[in-house]
Amino acid sequence: MAIKHAAALPPSGIPGIFHLTVASCDTGQSVSVWRQRIDAAHGTPPHRHLCDEVVTVQRGSADLLVGGTHRRLAAGDTVVLPAYADHQILNAGTEPLELIAVFNESPVQTVAPDGTAMELPWRS
Repeated sequence: MAIKHAAALPPSGIPGIFHLTVASCDTGQSVSVWRQRIDAAHGTPPHRHLCDEVVTVQRGSADLLVGGTHRRLAAGDTVVLPAYADHQILNAGTEPLELIAVFNESPVQTVAPDGTAMELPWRS
């Protein structure tokens, strides 16, 4: 059993995004769990994963763009993104957006909408 505590998330290498991998193949799990903070006026690049992803907003609000649709998410909302769904998460407010993402594989494979592999700046 592992317990991780981080009062402050470290910078990820992507502007405005702070990231901590809580669980992954590096810690002996077959799933990946990420904690992220996205600052106001920032967001993820458009991308997709080759596995399912479950995202829970813990604080703030997000604009979720999935396959040409837009959804507003608020604290307490959870969305299940199926494998291969092109998506982007943007901070929709003026306060930091905090979320937890859970993936049913580790490492998490991430690709751009055109299918080009994306190297994440963190271990997943």
